[in-house]
Amino acid sequence: ETNFDEVVKAHDKEMASLLKTILTEVFPEDKDWEICILKATSGRMLLDIKRSGQWKARAVKQGFREDKSTADGPDFSYYSNVVKFGAVRIALARIRHKDRQLWIIDISTAFLQSDSYPDGKVKYLSLKNPITGKWHYYRQSGPIYGEASAPVRWENTLAYWLEHDMGFTRGQNEPSVYYHEERDLLVMTFVDDLLIDGYPEHINWFLDALEQRFDCKDPDMVEEGVSLDYLGMEIMRKDNVIYLSMEKYIENAIRILDIKGRTPTVPISEPIDTTTTPLT
Repeated sequence: ETNFDEVVKAHDKEMASLLKTILTEVFPEDKDWEICILKATSGRMLLDIKRSGQWKARAVKQGFREDKSTADGPDFSYYSNVVKFGAVRIALARIRHKDRQLWIIDISTAFLQSDSYPDGKVKYLSLKNPITGKWHYYRQSGPIYGEASAPVRWENTLAYWLEHDMGFTRGQNEPSVYYHEERDLLVMTFVDDLLIDGYPEHINWFLDALEQRFDCKDPDMVEEGVSLDYLGMEIMRKDNVIYLSMEKYIENAIRILDIKGRTPTVPISEPIDTTTTPLT
């Protein structure tokens, strides 16, 4: 059952955050009001409930409505990189010294922490207040969730900081992997989820700098007897050995596909024997 007061609180919290960072409301008396009305791309306020039971609201731009040729220019590349599963597995398979650690950290609302548009560029956004039904119009100084260019703008922001400010070398074949040779420190990025592999003093150095530059959630260390999720892979540590499991991911896939305890109607290629062994 929806708690109306909690929904209002979640909406107001999201808008307060946006107005502190990338949005400025435009009013009829402002000189760019008519331009804003003409060029604004519509957005929506999405409501969700977190695993903690708290309501969460997120303003999302309807990026498919953007005129990309004028929004970002005709030669703008929207392609962005994320670390590949194979690269993560290779990194975790390395020989590990006893005091080497693995940490995972999530950067909060990463897209909103991207660098501002270059050269003072401004976009316009329209949002309908789901509580009052009133439309509001905003100047937008940086990317927002749902915007076509948001993923690559965030990637460029993080990559520049890692390379130019922190001294990491970026992978050529795997652009979402960064290595600090002097500190033997490895950082892998999947949008706002970072996996860090290194020695304690260097990880502390990196986490301190990261948390000064970006708003982050609390980091977690892969410790003995505790499993942490990274990209659907459960990472565990025992006797200085790293173990990976995708049990929860597979169980969820089986539930979604509704194939538990019976032979699937869609054939599955080898090495699974679909003629004699049902999935259980």
